[in-house]
Amino acid sequence: MRDGVAHRQRLQTHRSKRAIAAATLLLPELAELAADRSAADLEDAICARLGERMVALEEAEAVEDKVNPNTFAEALVTHAAEIVRDSSDAHAWRVLGTVARILPFPLNEEAAVAMAELRALPGGGQLPSPPAPVSVSGPVLWARDAYGSRFGITAMFSAPDRADRWYLWDVDACGLAAFTVHSGYFPDAQTALARWREGVGDASAADAQFAPVDDIALVSELLPAEEGFMRIGGEDVAQMAEYHREKRLADEVRTALGDPGEAAPGDGLHPERAGALFTAWLTERGKPPVGEAADEAIDELTTYWNDRPNALYHTCSAHRVANAVRGIRDFYQAHFAEQMVALLPDWAAWLSSYNGTPLPLAERAIRGAHEAAASTDRTPWNPLARVQE
Repeated sequence: MRDGVAHRQRLQTHRSKRAIAAATLLLPELAELAADRSAADLEDAICARLGERMVALEEAEAVEDKVNPNTFAEALVTHAAEIVRDSSDAHAWRVLGTVARILPFPLNEEAAVAMAELRALPGGGQLPSPPAPVSVSGPVLWARDAYGSRFGITAMFSAPDRADRWYLWDVDACGLAAFTVHSGYFPDAQTALARWREGVGDASAADAQFAPVDDIALVSELLPAEEGFMRIGGEDVAQMAEYHREKRLADEVRTALGDPGEAAPGDGLHPERAGALFTAWLTERGKPPVGEAADEAIDELTTYWNDRPNALYHTCSAHRVANAVRGIRDFYQAHFAEQMVALLPDWAAWLSSYNGTPLPLAERAIRGAHEAAASTDRTPWNPLARVQE
């Protein structure tokens, strides 16, 4: 036990040193960007550079050399604060203030404390005021694809130092959790909507339109939040560039929307009820489950399907089925996994019928289930991939 604790401490120390070294190399580049850019342009440029560097740190060959995004962000804040403390460097101060505006809670609190301490030092009052925070300045809008499991969420953000912009979260809830697969600023809501539709695909999103949010609890659950070490990993450079900012702005949206109240239960479908209804549906079609093994496969499938948010249990698309196939084959022993996978075409057909999914989309989901079940592709599942439905 002691050896394990000591190893973790050594590993943490090693990774922290790598993070500080990377921050030390990057800060001069960021300070140079701060010399002649507006606050908004500097924020975008810093996000882009952070994305490149954080991906490189996570792709280190040796496991012990991999540095997670929060460790690097903390190192950058620490190093920038040290530079300002030692030299009152105005450009390093702008970098520190911009990074503080990007980081979500609780990381932004650590940055705010560092900045307050610097301003309290002798001569610190000469440092410029921190950049104004952005704020939600209009209704929060959302769109949903025809399957009901892909969401575009957008809000307009204002700040005194820049023009209003719309931030978009493309949320994929086709796995065991909701993941933001694309995010970023756009000049207006219609451009954000077009970009979201492009990512989801015309088959299920061509007719989707933004409307004011009418389910605060669901949107609050769908939006990304800082979860510390509990993260899936595998972001590409563009996703890593928005890794912190998308969470910070999501915090602002939750604040603007107010208390979400109780999460809606959806239509009340849950594993036990779904299992009973699915079994009855199979029996009506001359495919009654026979034996304990068949019942167990249905029980496990209906439990495995119980994603987060729970209100989306009833949704089914080809993409969600393909994710389920990979997840089941990764998690269960091979023989039992194939029993579960063999149920998925019928499961997709039943859910599509239960939901009243339009026939062309239902057929796509069922066909996708057959293709995924027959596939021998064992490529690792990437829940952060932006997949067209």
